[in-house]
Order: sequence, then C-alpha cells, then structure tokens
Amino acid sequence: MVFAGSGVSVPSPADYPNYLGLAKQIGDGCAPLRDKEAPEKYLGRLAANGVKVHAIARKLLSRPQSCPTALHRSILRLFPSPARTRVVTTNFDQHFSAAALELFPGGLAQYEAPALPVGSRFNGLVYIHGAVTREPDTLVLTDADFGRAYLTEGWARRFLVQLLSTRETALLFVGYSGQDVPFQYIARALPPEGVGPRYVLTLDDQGDIDHWHGLGFDVVTYPRQTDGPDEHQAAAECLTALADYARLSLFEHATTIREIVDGPLPLDDERESRLRDCLDHPVHRRFFVEAAREPRWLAWAESTGALSALFSTTRVSDERDNELAHWYASSICSNPKEGLKLLAARVPLQMSDILWTTLARRLCYGSSAPAMDAEDRAVLAILLLRHAPPGDHRNLWIRLLELTPIVAQVDLALVLLDAALQPVVGLRQFFGHGAALELVDDDQVQIGIAEVVDEFRPHLGLLAPRLLPILERHICTATRLLRASGIGNATWDSVGSSRSAIEKHSQNYEWTPLFVAIELARDCLESLLGSEPVLARALIDTWVSRSDCQLLVRLAIHGVCEDGSRTVDEKMRWLLDRGLLYRYGSKHEVFRLLGKAYPGCAQRTRRLLLAAAQKGTPDRRRETSGDDMEELGAYE
Repeated sequence: MVFAGSGVSVPSPADYPNYLGLAKQIGDGCAPLRDKEAPEKYLGRLAANGVKVHAIARKLLSRPQSCPTALHRSILRLFPSPARTRVVTTNFDQHFSAAALELFPGGLAQYEAPALPVGSRFNGLVYIHGAVTREPDTLVLTDADFGRAYLTEGWARRFLVQLLSTRETALLFVGYSGQDVPFQYIARALPPEGVGPRYVLTLDDQGDIDHWHGLGFDVVTYPRQTDGPDEHQAAAECLTALADYARLSLFEHATTIREIVDGPLPLDDERESRLRDCLDHPVHRRFFVEAAREPRWLAWAESTGALSALFSTTRVSDERDNELAHWYASSICSNPKEGLKLLAARVPLQMSDILWTTLARRLCYGSSAPAMDAEDRAVLAILLLRHAPPGDHRNLWIRLLELTPIVAQVDLALVLLDAALQPVVGLRQFFGHGAALELVDDDQVQIGIAEVVDEFRPHLGLLAPRLLPILERHICTATRLLRASGIGNATWDSVGSSRSAIEKHSQNYEWTPLFVAIELARDCLESLLGSEPVLARALIDTWVSRSDCQLLVRLAIHGVCEDGSRTVDEKMRWLLDRGLLYRYGSKHEVFRLLGKAYPGCAQRTRRLLLAAAQKGTPDRRRETSGDDMEELGAYE
C-alpha cells in the first residue's frame, strides 16, 4: 500500500507546491506566515479573517497545463491490476486519476473525502483530504478542517484505523518529509511496530533519516540531484525501476536470477538487493535454489543472515526455512569438502531440526550419497550423531551403516552400530492394565538391523573385543530402563524373559535391536572363546558377577557351555561354585549345560551336582508357599 504526499506533485510537469508552499501562496498578499507558525493554523487564521482559502487552493491546484509526473505513473505501476491497487494520497490535485486512466483503461475505483470507503475492504485510489473535483469546503486545509476530519467528525481517522489495523501489509510512504502536517495526522493512526513492514522513500539527509527511524520506518534514501531542475529525479528513477521489477513475468524473474547466479561475486547493490528479495518470495526463491548450486552461494546466503534460522534450536521453522534447508543440505552433500568448511566456520555449531533432518536424509538417501567420499561421509555422520534432536533416528543410523565399509572404517561402523542399537522406550496402553513403558521397535528398524548384522558377522574375529562392551551396555540399559519404571525386579527380568534361548532357536524369530544385540553378543563371545579364551573367560565371570542383568548371566552360562577349552567337569564345577543351578530366569541355559556336560562328568562331580540339587534353595523355599511351592517343585 502506498501513501503519497505533496512531494509527488512538486516536480515538472506537475509543478505544484507542497503543503507549506501552498499555504504561502494562498496567503500571498494577505497576512504573512508568522515565525514558527504551523501552516494549518496559518490557513485557519486566514480563513477566520475572511480569506477563501479553500477556493484559492482549488484554483491553484487545477491549472490545465499541469500534468502527471513520472512518480504518479510509477506508483500506480507498482500494482498489477486495478483490483489490487491501494493508493492513499493527501494531495488534492487529480494527477493520480489522470495517470490511472492511462494505465488502467478499464477504470480505477476512486474515493474523495469525506465520502471514504470502509478501510478494511478498500481497494483503489483514496483522496483522504479531499479533491479539487468536489466542493472547495471539502478540502482539509485549516486546523479546523483537520479537527473535523480526525476528531469531531472523524471520517479520516476511522478510515485509517480500519485500514491500518486490519492488514499486515507493507506500507510505502512517498512524497513526505517527517515534518509534513498531513503526515503528522496519519502517523497517529499507524499500528505498532512489528504489525507490518513500513518504508519511506526520502532524500539522503541524516536528520530526516533519524526522524523516520524514530517512527519505526525502514528508510530508503536517494541522492539529491544538483545538476538539474528536479532535485528529486532519483526518486522517480527508483520507483520506475521498482515498478518495472514488480511487473516482470515469472520467466523474466527466473532468467534474471540465473544471470545473476552465473555471474561473479561480490554483487553490486542492485543485484544484491534482487537476490535478497527473491529469498523471501515463495516462487522466486525456487528459481534461486535451483540455479545456485556452487558452494560460494551458500557463503553468500549465510552472509545475508538468510540462513540464521537453520542454525537456531529455538526458532520455529517455516516454509522458507524448509526450502532453504533442502537447498543447503543438497549443496553440502554435492560438494562436502566446501560445505564442511562453511559448517566449521560456525562456532559453536547448532542445527535446527529441519536442517538436521534434511541433511540426514540427503546423506542417507540422496543421489550423491553412494558416490560420496568415505571420509567426508564419516565427518558428516559424526556431526549428525553429535547434533541429533530428540527422537528415534535408528533407521538413519542403519542406512549410514549400510553405506559404511566396515573394515575400512571400523571406528565409524562401531559408532553407528552403537547408535542403531540404542534402546528406545515408549508408553503403551495395555487393555485392563493401564499404561506402561515398553521397548519400541518398528518393522523398518527390524528389517534394517537384521541386514546390518549379516555384514558384521564375517568380521567378528577382528571386532569381537570392541563390539562386546557396546552390546553389553545396551543389554543392561534396556533392562534398567524398564526396571526403573516398575517393570521387573531383582528376581524377574521382563527383558530377559522375552528371549526363549540364547543359542539359535526356532522361537528366536524377532529382530529387534535388543535381540540383535543378544545375537551379536553370543556370536562375539563364541568367536572370542576360540581366539582369546582367557579374555572370554574373564568376560564371562564379569557378567555373572553382574547378577542384576539376567541376559548377561544367561550369555555367560551359554559361553561356558560352548567353551571348548574347559572339560565337562570344569563346566559343572563352574556352575555349582557360582550358585547358578537354581538361578531364576536361567533355567534353559542351565539345563542345556547340564544336558551336555553331565553324561561325561566324573562320579565325584555327579555327586556334587546331586547334593546341590537335593539341597535346593532354602531362601526361596522359605519365601514360597501354597500353589507357588508346587510350581517351584516342578521347576526343581
């Protein structure tokens, strides 16, 4: 929306005075303007003394030789059609109307004070202080006229309040100085800063600039023309260029943006302004991101502040941020070495959720992902791990594992496997039993993790000592997460109870991350028993000592059962010495070991076993009674 003041009609061929000049011309030959007297009060004093100020003003502003200026035409050309034109002028002359007839042959809606439209539904041209085509006394000139327009009758005030308070639209003021009387009244109706952008086109005068800034305006300046008759010629040139820009077709915008992007950096002011503007336009922005594929444009966009939201963890992302995030991520993955330099320049580095997600998906599934240099992918993967937002990202870690050569990048593979096996818990409603936590695993995670395990198995001889601490930690974490929420206790482990057998078994059909951790831990332990039996035995004893984790105890018993370096008597004595014969939750592994070792045991070992079996578990018998006692007997 444009507000046009008297300065628009000052240049040739209009040659009309501004408000102060008009007041002086009306009073010429009458009482002179007093020192520091306000022009509207001066005109009011003249009217009180019988001067027909309104009729004189109408005559002065109706000269037939006066014509519209380039400013009148350029302001109207800012709008693509009559239906979308919104111009409010405090001028009385008809030059906007004349220019509108040239530009819009079909006509433009016009309103002249005091018959103003409803501000909230206004389109067209409004003469808010009257027009020379109406009766002279309708012109708002004197202090009394301003009082009626803005106070007692209030038709100008109502229009402005409705107009400015209901539209979050950009306002452009042209042809005003900060001290103009008409503007002073309009300024009282301006909405608070932040409702919508407001701009003023004014001379490059520091005093004026400071005044406009104090009113909350963004100031667009132009130089004073000193070598011609019109000192405001640059303003007309500026608005003409802006009007030409506003009327460019999409094809012309796309062509211009591509020409700029194909050119060198740094940009001149005009090209810089044009690219900055396109970043805020939903369609033009697409032209830019499709053309600007070189890393230098990432650096340029960062220098403008356009990407600041991508590196903020507190701002809410919008459609603009989403599109720029896709462009940024695509550019980094297409040229990671240059992209990593830009990321390294941000200290400390933070990523918004939208940038993190788009970068992760580009790295995992983008067309350039398989061909990316392994070291560059590793650095980006570690950055994603470091800055991951809350949520379940295991599918992404699994995909990165698929792209990672395990032997060549063993450290990255272990880090990604660590992330992929991280237990995730969620709240679930159980019918008749309220809500409780459970481990969360979807089908995609299970399918992906199963394929990853097959990639690790051929390398277990190399990786077992480094894999086992990772697997042990995740098995214990899963147990403790549920136990901390009240699911399980020292004698019953809900996680361990969900696994039928440690060895390969027909009932081990799930491929959740937890089951994968158990499978890998078992295979790593078996590999370690063959290659480093001393280390394997120490690990087994450590697991048994951590009796709070049922699965580790079961893995330890399985390891002893499969230990080819132990005799059957040593296996039996190991089981008895550690009191595991009646270990709750380990029945399957205990019976399996007994079934393999007992037939080959010496008689003395057999007697020790039978004695331990007959002795039972007194502590458990004291705590058990009734039907539970019968079940315990059946178990024993």
